[in-house]
Amino acid sequence: MTERGAQLAFNGFHLDRGNRLLTRDGQSIALTPKAFDTLVALIERQGRVVGKEELLETVWPGAFITEATLSQNIYTLRKTLESHGASGLIQTVPRRGYRFAGEAVEVRRETASDAPAEELPESIRSVAVLPLVSLGGDEEIDFLGLGLADAVIASLSRVRRLTVRSTSAILRYVEEGDRDPVRIGRDLAVDGVLEGTVQRLGARLRVTVQLVSVARSAACWAESFQGVYDDLFEAQDAIAHAVVAGLRLTLTRQEEAGLRHQPTRSTDACRAYVRGRYFWNKRSAADLKRAIESFEHATALDPGYAQAHAGLADAWILMPFFGAGQPAASFRKARDAARRAGDLDGSLAEAHTSLAYTDFVYSRRWRTAEERFRRALSCNPHYATAHHWYAFLLTALGRHDEALQRATRALELEPLSAVIHTDLAMAHYFARRYDDAAAVLDTVVENDPSFGYARFARSLTASARQQQKTAIDEARAAVEHLPGSTAAESVLGYALAVAGRIDEARDVLAELGSDNDEGAQAAHRALVWVGLDDRERAFAELEEACDERSNFAALLGVWPVFDRIRPDPRFAALLRRIRLAPG
Repeated sequence: MTERGAQLAFNGFHLDRGNRLLTRDGQSIALTPKAFDTLVALIERQGRVVGKEELLETVWPGAFITEATLSQNIYTLRKTLESHGASGLIQTVPRRGYRFAGEAVEVRRETASDAPAEELPESIRSVAVLPLVSLGGDEEIDFLGLGLADAVIASLSRVRRLTVRSTSAILRYVEEGDRDPVRIGRDLAVDGVLEGTVQRLGARLRVTVQLVSVARSAACWAESFQGVYDDLFEAQDAIAHAVVAGLRLTLTRQEEAGLRHQPTRSTDACRAYVRGRYFWNKRSAADLKRAIESFEHATALDPGYAQAHAGLADAWILMPFFGAGQPAASFRKARDAARRAGDLDGSLAEAHTSLAYTDFVYSRRWRTAEERFRRALSCNPHYATAHHWYAFLLTALGRHDEALQRATRALELEPLSAVIHTDLAMAHYFARRYDDAAAVLDTVVENDPSFGYARFARSLTASARQQQKTAIDEARAAVEHLPGSTAAESVLGYALAVAGRIDEARDVLAELGSDNDEGAQAAHRALVWVGLDDRERAFAELEEACDERSNFAALLGVWPVFDRIRPDPRFAALLRRIRLAPG
């Protein structure tokens, strides 16, 4: 038997065990980690038949793996070698095992004085995990592929040297038919894309995945797993470890423990959670209600599921803007859910981010909110929502350059996010950089004219640039594409008022309701009163908005729409009330 670090040659192939690399004619050959280990095990025992049990114990020490998995692994190895002109190297001996039929010889290691060492494959340090495609048309597992992708994302996100795109970033590919991994990898600005399929076979689950190098437009490795249908987390653990092994990452003890962390043991709870994230990402009142129902179902199935509680908090955070109702009630629910998530898992970046946002908007504890955002990013520096929502806090505090840096970082992590693009534009808008805001929004609307939040932001930006017709048109589009959002209606009322269309603006005010209307928000009515230049009513509504804990009120210090009443001493008093000014 040759030494562990020896390099071997056989049938035109070169096997570098130290660097776990197989080449032929100078070209790297993609092998899955287990296929590579199987080849090494057979070569080390060349000249004899290797029993199945011996191979299983050598390649998967201590793991419960079926012979079917071994057979699939042998098949993958055999096909790879045959595709490079080497047939018959791996022989099957019926009822006994397998044999390496070639002859491998040790080759001398080259040193710096002899020749340059062979280069390793390109580094992959950022990945996107696509929703696994369901085979067989089984409606019961429509969300299983997404649930498995989410679980793998959660595990890999705990490896600090690996940047992993979030579940929100890959949701758009749930229903997309053309899923070219190289194109998607370029769109998401990652080095590698993990894709695969999931299939239910009676009581069992079969998962096949491959990691595709975007730079080489080729698979680095592929692997198949089988397990019990109700235990998708066994597959999640196997996939996550296969990725780490394939990328040759050395983990700390904390990262290794995080890789094995399973947020829930309930497959049904996991499905409900990813369904909630799917609807949460759509950003509409109706979809947020569906998200809340899904997250609540997940927490009912598993009360200890921290991620589901964090998801519930995030849904309640967005509801005041995209829907109606009183902000204080929504933010109290968000705060309670975020606290529960943090109590269950203190290392969960999502929990710290959600709680930081409620500290910012609801409690107005600015310093505490910033500390919590920083804590979230220490848990997961690649969590885009933490950077994204932290930018709003920095904006509210008038730290515009820092806010733009955070928003830009969030966009780097989720480059296709229409929401983050729009909020980058809003950061420019709050900083009075209207041309920059308009340029970003033009791109968002060109890509998706139905994205109502971008039309909302575009209306505000057009008003600031004194483009009144555009402001009205964009506000009408926002109302159309954000049904149920009183925030969108208020921007329409403001644009109409500023354009001098007083009667139409008052009609919008009537639709926004009164203080006795459960769906009314004082901050939204205040916006229209400012447009109508009625200061008394505007200040009365803003006082009420501060009591309601509106997210509009939290940004009072920087809203351009309130510049026309900012010189009034009552405005400074409002800023003191919400702790944005001394006194």
